Amino acid sequence: MPTHQAAACSGFQAFLNSGSQALDNTSFTRMLRPWDVVQVDSRSSVFATSQFQAGSSTDYHTVVELSSTSGTRLSNFGSSGTGDGEFNNPQGIDTDSTDNIYVVDNGNSRIQKFNGGGAFQLKWGSAGTCDGELSNPHGLEVNSTDQIYVVDSDNSRIQQFDATGGYLAKFGTSGTGNSQFDSPRDIAFDSSGNIYVTDTDNFRVQKFNSAHTFQLAFGTTTTGNGGFGTLGPYGVAVDPSDRIYVFTPNNRLQRFNATGGFIDEWGTTEISPQSNGLHIDSSGNVYMAQTNAATVARSNSTGTLDWRFRST
Repeated sequence: MPTHQAAACSGFQAFLNSGSQALDNTSFTRMLRPWDVVQVDSRSSVFATSQFQAGSSTDYHTVVELSSTSGTRLSNFGSSGTGDGEFNNPQGIDTDSTDNIYVVDNGNSRIQKFNGGGAFQLKWGSAGTCDGELSNPHGLEVNSTDQIYVVDSDNSRIQQFDATGGYLAKFGTSGTGNSQFDSPRDIAFDSSGNIYVTDTDNFRVQKFNSAHTFQLAFGTTTTGNGGFGTLGPYGVAVDPSDRIYVFTPNNRLQRFNATGGFIDEWGTTEISPQSNGLHIDSSGNVYMAQTNAATVARSNSTGTLDWRFRST
């Protein structure tokens, strides 16, 4: 069991798998409130985190696997709880270069790692403010060297870990200035390793280089081109041409260039109703977790809808 000591704190541990939980094709009937998505080429699949819906008596704390070509449900793993492979409001999700799956287990203040078949591998994190501890974590993204970046929202920072859960670095503090955050929500990388963070309650996206140095910020509280309205930006993703896609919860998906210049907007309820996470594959297809519509959808690079998986 590896232990990682964090600076100025009591330390934390990444706990390895003591059992095995694999994908289950039988126990899942529908999905409520998908939060994030990631597409995996080697499996021709999309994995989506699914949250519990208030007022429902049914357990939906799970990760769902869909066909990336048709949207057909293939499988799922996870259930409600605090044990290995169990979740309390799973949110951000991504994969590394060998298709291991990392999931933000929001309500349990931790990250869980699974192999490509959905078997639990390890976990790290606990509630708190020290290095390696988390408070209301949301988004997660894996960079080109398999380092994991977590949006530690209520601590107003981004934390960086290695693939075994070892703490590496952090950046960001609470505030409105450059490199400061107010309820950050999601994170993405471009082809040069630049980092984009949706700084939700500051109504902007901030860009950092791979050394975590602030580069620029863009966004306003307006509802016009380039504005993020009164609710701020939510999900962010970068396409193969380094265009930045940003969701806002008022049915808008806007695209920007690498310097924050507005390009265009997709804005129908068919494409992006109350969406959180999104992922763009190597062909430019856009996968969307349309949270309040209980839907995962894929469109092509021009915004034409290819398929939807919707709760019944």
